[in-house]
Amino acid sequence: MAVENLEISLSELNFDTFAKDSDKSKLNSEVVNQRLDELTSVAGKLVDPTLLYEICPVSVKDGRLLFYAGDKVFSLDINEGLSELTHAKEVVIGLITLGSAIEWEIRKYNSENQLLTSYLLSEISISIMGQLIAKTKKMIMDLARSKDCCVSLVHIPGSTPGLSLSIQPFILNVLKGENKGITVNQHMMIEPFYSVTFLVGIGTTYNNHDLYPKCPGCSRAKSCAWRNL
Repeated sequence: MAVENLEISLSELNFDTFAKDSDKSKLNSEVVNQRLDELTSVAGKLVDPTLLYEICPVSVKDGRLLFYAGDKVFSLDINEGLSELTHAKEVVIGLITLGSAIEWEIRKYNSENQLLTSYLLSEISISIMGQLIAKTKKMIMDLARSKDCCVSLVHIPGSTPGLSLSIQPFILNVLKGENKGITVNQHMMIEPFYSVTFLVGIGTTYNNHDLYPKCPGCSRAKSCAWRNL
């Protein structure tokens, strides 16, 4: 299992990309833009951008997909939205997180009813996550190309059809997320909140030369980092 501390470029954050169309007007005033600049600096000191991942050789047995991680073998039911990954030679299991400090800062402003500040910090966090996803996509594609392979669609628990949040504990178990203070709550959501998990197949039978999500899209489809970066 690998852990990478990812670098971010605060000067290259794109807030329009990640703001909902109806909210873009909030980012136009001089006062708000000044506050946005101030909070971007704050966020840069609070976030701990980290990628945890494991590259697992896989095989199929008795309707289950087996993942080989070091000396351990994990398995999932293929019928849980994983059929496309049965064609993979390897599957990248990953988790990207900003850490918990930025989340607590947003909660603090919410509790003080400073809603604009908490909103802006949330948008900054989403934009930072977009940068990290872009870096992760490049890493996976470079890995696939080095093996003369292509990739599956990106499988995102809770978003990919048939792939429920119930596999989050599996992902954390493979990645030893507890060592980084990452947990799953009673609703199977990753904590810290600003975290994403994913699975990507690498193999010679795929035709994708870039990473796209398997989900059909949601209200943030136009700003989805997996979809657009």
